[in-house]
Amino acid sequence: MQGIIARLPGREEGKAMDVAALAELLHETEEQHGHYEPTAPKHHWWDWYAAYVVARQQGGSPEGAYQDAVAALESSRATDDVDGGEQIT
Repeated sequence: MQGIIARLPGREEGKAMDVAALAELLHETEEQHGHYEPTAPKHHWWDWYAAYVVARQQGGSPEGAYQDAVAALESSRATDDVDGGEQIT
């Protein structure tokens, strides 16, 4: 948690993220997703964003959060294929 507080202005331990910090994190997330999108299988962008944001809030680096988001989507797709879940369009 300490690492994310240092990286994202406006974060204080135990307090909600302010608008500026959230905007910065969403902008970073959009940039990282832009690297993934051209070669990615069809997916809901919000699933990738959610995994990335959670990883960053838990103190992960941008690179680690990117890998976490990719892994989360791959895991979700594998589960959908096995369980006959909703196909992503």
